[in-house]
Amino acid sequence: MAVITKRVTIGTSNALVLSEDISRNYVSIVNDSANEVYLGIGTNAMQGQGILLTARGSSFEISKNHNFNTAVINAVGTTNPQGLAIHGW
Repeated sequence: MAVITKRVTIGTSNALVLSEDISRNYVSIVNDSANEVYLGIGTNAMQGQGILLTARGSSFEISKNHNFNTAVINAVGTTNPQGLAIHGW
C-alpha cells in the first residue's frame, strides 16, 4: 500500500488530480486556496458543476465506506493558480 501526500496546483481549466487507481482505499482532497474548486470524479471537472470545495479548508473524502470510487479525479479552479492538498493510500 503506497501512501500519497502531495500538493497539486490547478488553474481555470480541467487538471488531473489523481489517476484511476483500482488499489485506492482512501483519499482526502483539501482546498487550501482562497477560492472555490470543483472536482470531477471519473470525468472532466467543470466550473459550476460536480463536487464543490469552498475556499480555505473545504475537503472531500473517498474511502471504502464512503463515496468509494477508484476513477480518475480531476479539478478546476475559479482563478489561477489554486492549490489542493492530497493525502491517501
